[in-house]
Amino acid sequence: MPYNKYSRLKKIEERKSIRSAVLYGFLTILVIVLVVTLGLPAIVKFASFLADIRGSYEPISQTDTTPPAPPIIRPLPQFTKDSEIKVEGNTESASTVKITVGNREDETLADATGFFTLTVTLTEGQNTIMATSTDKNGNTSSPSNTQKVTYDKTPPEITVLEPTQTSFFGESQKKVNIKGTTEAGASVTINGRFTLVDTQGGFHQEFTLSDGENKITVEAIDQAGNSTKQELTLNFSQ
Repeated sequence: MPYNKYSRLKKIEERKSIRSAVLYGFLTILVIVLVVTLGLPAIVKFASFLADIRGSYEPISQTDTTPPAPPIIRPLPQFTKDSEIKVEGNTESASTVKITVGNREDETLADATGFFTLTVTLTEGQNTIMATSTDKNGNTSSPSNTQKVTYDKTPPEITVLEPTQTSFFGESQKKVNIKGTTEAGASVTINGRFTLVDTQGGFHQEFTLSDGENKITVEAIDQAGNSTKQELTLNFSQ
């Protein structure tokens, strides 16, 4: 009786082993077929999946929307006799600087330190100069400080009112008063010595004559640097 029971159990175990072997064989064949037919696409999809996962952890680049600070223009002369002037200043590095002179615009590129320079053309009279900066992302700054430069190429007029005579005699006439008018704001020299000029352009200076011929040069220089000279010849004898 025990022998028959053992035989039945053994047969049952054998049938289970056969079924397991058949199932494992089938699964092995299926895996091989799937690898052969779907292996490359599966690898590509898996690689793409890994790339997506990696990309999700990388920082997202954001576009810079902050405009640069207004450029700073270095001080310019208030007056000039030159038709062109060099505009220099500082701004954000590598930005494009647009310089406006009146209704005209010119551009230059700031260097790595933010320094920029550009020679601009002036029109006769007063010129208003300002600038803006645009960074590489297209953000434009507010306008810079505004400066005004007057281009004046006309020499000042000068009129000598006194003395009205050219010959002087005796000790009482040895000192003469040289008096005249010029452009308001201009400076005046008489034989190289500066003399006082009032707000209306009037000037005067006492001059001591020497015996014989006295050459006197009166020169007026306006704020732009234009000058006009007038020569006087005064004769003196004791």
